[in-house]
Amino acid sequence: MLKKFMSISAAFATSFGMLLTAPAFVQSASHDVELTISSIENIQTKAGVIAAKIDPNYPILVQMVLAQPAAFGIDIAKPMGLIADMPEDGFAYTIFLPVKNQSLFETQLGKLQEDGKIPEDVKVEFKNDFAVCCMNTEWTGDVPAFDGTKVLSLDAKPSALAPLLALAAMNPNVQQEQIEQMQKNLAQLESFTLDLDVSEAGDLDFTFTQVPKEGTDIAGNFANSEKLTKSLLGSLCDEDAPFTIQVLGTFDENNRRDMVNALTSEETVPEKLREAILMAMDVEKVDFVLNADANGLIAAMGISNGDKINKMIVDAIEELEEDGEVSGTANVGKIGKSITIHELQHENGQNVAVGVHKKYIFLAASKSGKASTLLKKTLKANPLKVGTVEKNGKVSFDMDLITSLNPAFEELGLDGKITYIVDVNDGKLVGTFHAESAIFESLGKLIKSIQPSVSVETIGEENGDEDLFEDDEE
Repeated sequence: MLKKFMSISAAFATSFGMLLTAPAFVQSASHDVELTISSIENIQTKAGVIAAKIDPNYPILVQMVLAQPAAFGIDIAKPMGLIADMPEDGFAYTIFLPVKNQSLFETQLGKLQEDGKIPEDVKVEFKNDFAVCCMNTEWTGDVPAFDGTKVLSLDAKPSALAPLLALAAMNPNVQQEQIEQMQKNLAQLESFTLDLDVSEAGDLDFTFTQVPKEGTDIAGNFANSEKLTKSLLGSLCDEDAPFTIQVLGTFDENNRRDMVNALTSEETVPEKLREAILMAMDVEKVDFVLNADANGLIAAMGISNGDKINKMIVDAIEELEEDGEVSGTANVGKIGKSITIHELQHENGQNVAVGVHKKYIFLAASKSGKASTLLKKTLKANPLKVGTVEKNGKVSFDMDLITSLNPAFEELGLDGKITYIVDVNDGKLVGTFHAESAIFESLGKLIKSIQPSVSVETIGEENGDEDLFEDDEE
């Protein structure tokens, strides 16, 4: 245990050195980056709540790691911050560290500089019980007042985030054109903010905003998406389903490109079928819904050229090899007068039904039984009609899905829900991620079920059209 504690202490020393040497990227009216981190005490408390829900042994690890700053003379009861700028000729930053014992801090800082973990040209002076650490700049004003109520708050010019793309480039699955597109997207943004916090109950909340530059493609996309509030497919969205997605927004170049890349890289989808789906995506508005549980899924999306797409699907099915992994039957029936049903069967038993309307495409997958029957029942129970959508995008995931997919987990009593919402208002995009505290309790149960001996010592090692469709003109 002592060896592990010493290892943690050494890790903190290294991390502290990196804080003063590695760029952190963060903006206000006058700076490229502003970052506020809550007090160590506050982080200990909030991180400890989550850790305890995963395993009662984990909070002590949190305490051990986060208590180390006190050994460096840092005041763990006060928040800290960073302000940085990225001029063309270099990188400049100022870190504000609250200090309780100046002599101890200076001693530890000197050791880190002697070990080469902090460059000697980092200048440190003390103001208002803070160590003001400057690199390639001077701080002549008072120490800013940091709001440490949240675990972390970030306000940045997107240009300051660009170096982070180097991390993405290290991923072998990320292609060069994707990196270039990320760079292009960042160049179109005016500002980016991020907040991370944990509630007293142990819920995790993550919020970010993106504000585009005027006149850019992204600004136009946001403006168009903000106008969209009506969805014909909203009636299909089942918020009580273990997994749901609902999206209503403008189908711009970026998300079209992402879907094309995902589809064209899926080799199990027949080429003709891929072509049909790509043609279906030739729309200006995304109106999409998906619900899934252990028995199957239902998805629907607004399309264009429904008649052409229907023919392409028929042709694709007819060209499927009889001895291939996927077989199919075209024109197996109709829903009402306007939705034509086709079926695909995978050799593993997965049954898929595709329903094509002139303006919409439907997909059903069934683990047991015919997918076409599932699709018919779903549309009959949820007649399509224009409804109001309050948020542009919403994804929810319930731990019930894991239990239903693997009955062996049923006795664990998994619970909790994750919700991710994206909405566009006043020309900016706001994203919120919320994980209920029960999610972390469920995570702990899953870990114990897989590795029961985890401890502090071992850790780290058929209706008519009038019944289905309402006029969807906006």
